Amino acid sequence: MRSVRGAAAAAAVMVLGCGGDDATPSGVGSGYALTQRPPIPERVAAGDAVRSIVVFREDRTGTTRDVTRCGLSTVLFDAPVASAVVPAALDAESDCRFYASAPEVDFQRMRWVCAGAITVAAGSLSQTVGLCPTAGATVRYETVLTGCGTLSSDRSALVGSLDEGVMGDVVTDLAGTALLPTGVTITAPSTLAVATWPASGDLDVQWSSADATSALVRIEPEGATNPASTPTIVCVARTAGRVRVPQALIAQANFRTMDARVRVWSYRDGTTMAEGGKTYRVSGATSSSVVLQGRR
Repeated sequence: MRSVRGAAAAAAVMVLGCGGDDATPSGVGSGYALTQRPPIPERVAAGDAVRSIVVFREDRTGTTRDVTRCGLSTVLFDAPVASAVVPAALDAESDCRFYASAPEVDFQRMRWVCAGAITVAAGSLSQTVGLCPTAGATVRYETVLTGCGTLSSDRSALVGSLDEGVMGDVVTDLAGTALLPTGVTITAPSTLAVATWPASGDLDVQWSSADATSALVRIEPEGATNPASTPTIVCVARTAGRVRVPQALIAQANFRTMDARVRVWSYRDGTTMAEGGKTYRVSGATSSSVVLQGRR
């Protein structure tokens, strides 16, 4: 396989997020409108074609140690059926939904594309991830990369998939660049890595991250490993740097009684063409989180 650097240069493809470093306001106080919804959908309709690739850098704080990890999310499928996991409750004003099971449970029911392999390159980081799921197998849609390379400093990664000689590979012409927003700094509900749930009321989540075009806040039990049994609140941000999570959804999820992770995802979205003319969303993301301990 040719290197992804050569593929991207040959195709002269540069995927740019909406607004450059000088054009996009930053910080909580700016309150600029986010122009897109996050690249990975919560729900799909029958007949949807989802082609989303996200290169991410996550600063994950915890009760015992801090971890920085980088990864690749690949959500590449056609939807023969609509999502079966539906919100147990929603709040249209805040664009928040509570799910009794994590919404990506539905991903396993979809018809996944064989992409052969996708390579991510950013400075010293160059990793190829095989992506051709077999029938009936559990699909791996998130891969932790071996390092972060220059994702923190340059905030960009080359992403490509050529002809690897894999039987059934239909993604042989992908060459693009994922651009990342700046890192997420959470300022509310706490600047600490670990805090306690407020006794009542809505949860005000605030953060700063420049160059974002979409963002979301996700809350789930700390240490959750099985999406099918993971209660989850997802809120799509409409304004940069702030989301209000309604008290009613928090109560229905019973989150105040347990340790929960409040994670902010900030995306810089772009598109390119691959798979013979289909539109692919190639995005960069940064994330940070805070753990809220249950009230006991």
